[in-house]
Amino acid sequence: MGRPIEEFKRRLDQATASSGPDNLAGTVVIAATASGEILQKVESGTFLPHLKNPKRTIDKSRQNFSADTVCWIASCTKLMTTIAVMQQVDRGVLKLDDDVTQTWLPEFKDYDVLVRGQNDGGENPKPTTKKMKNRMTLRNLLSHTSGIAYEFTQMAIQNWRQWSVSTPEGKANARSPDIARAMKVPLYFEPSEGWVYGYGIDWAGLALMRATGKNLEELFSENIWKPLGMTSTTFSVKDHRPDLLDRLTAMNIRNGEGGLDNADNDPVSRSIERVKYGGGGGCYSTANDYIKLVVSLLNTATGHSSDVPQLLKTATVNEMLTGQLSEKGLVNIHRITANPIAYGLAGNLPPSVKKDYGLGGILNLTEVPATGRKAGAIQWSGLPNLFWWVSPADGVAGCYFTQVLPPGDKPNVKMYEEFEKAVLEEQKLSRKGKL
Repeated sequence: MGRPIEEFKRRLDQATASSGPDNLAGTVVIAATASGEILQKVESGTFLPHLKNPKRTIDKSRQNFSADTVCWIASCTKLMTTIAVMQQVDRGVLKLDDDVTQTWLPEFKDYDVLVRGQNDGGENPKPTTKKMKNRMTLRNLLSHTSGIAYEFTQMAIQNWRQWSVSTPEGKANARSPDIARAMKVPLYFEPSEGWVYGYGIDWAGLALMRATGKNLEELFSENIWKPLGMTSTTFSVKDHRPDLLDRLTAMNIRNGEGGLDNADNDPVSRSIERVKYGGGGGCYSTANDYIKLVVSLLNTATGHSSDVPQLLKTATVNEMLTGQLSEKGLVNIHRITANPIAYGLAGNLPPSVKKDYGLGGILNLTEVPATGRKAGAIQWSGLPNLFWWVSPADGVAGCYFTQVLPPGDKPNVKMYEEFEKAVLEEQKLSRKGKL
């Protein structure tokens, strides 16, 4: 048997070359140290250029999927938004624990909280709500303790949305490019009284834009992308970076037989740029860019002395890596992440792993058995089966890039696990001098 990373590459190449069940689309994985040294990089498979990609009209042949292939990163955007907000906290522009109704988000004054299990009756029953009583803070928005839920995570919110779009105002709001309209849903619970995955970081991004007078493209470019040398990341390839179109991949969708189909016009891809500067899921990027982001976080967390640009104060990164949840929130996060529907959120963390949520991602408080990752790491994912992790105790950060829907695709989650396991096994071999 070969080296762990060689065995991983063989399995990945086999999966991306296959056209059968459980095959994989083009995939890139990268792992690096706190100093930015690339430990492992594997590029495998091909991609069909996106319908907007000019190469598609000239040459319909597939291209090699590389670390410079442009992907929609969805909720991997959340880490950038969290960092951008925390930069302004470091500078005193924003405060984590101020009541946002008194500062940048007055929309939350007299905000509705859903009364679950009740409605007003009638042919199209209106869900019953009550007025919010607790304070809403940026910390709530960044840690998903605000009560703001996605429709796909809570049926009660989905039912509310179905009622809402049956009204002229609700239909207009749902189609609006404005975050304050499109992402306005009633709270699933009072702020600070639980944990639920949702639009909170989009609202935090809106507060950031209002506080600074700049849009997220401008803020991220000035404070994150340019300092780190992230040259292929944007909120809009159409409006801001048309030069990236010739590297933009089409989406892939797992079909009923377990294989993959290309999808140029699926509902998810059509809606990506509908909301302007969505800090919860609006960015495009590449693996080569994203690894620089997670390396910077790892560098600051470990106090490593190097030339890696520091985006945040050490104390701020430590706060991001600190659990934010109450007892009720901890119960919620363990229940929700154990639900098969939520497999895509943290499918590699089984129920046996103790979890908390920091600022920007989920924390494993105990070792991850499938990979050997040590306690104290942070991770999250993006809807088309992208993943990232930062493990200060292991001294490793990494990312997994592909474009496959639906989220929580088990062949991709398994391959992500195998990559991290191979990286950590290679580290052990290196420490033993068995190079």
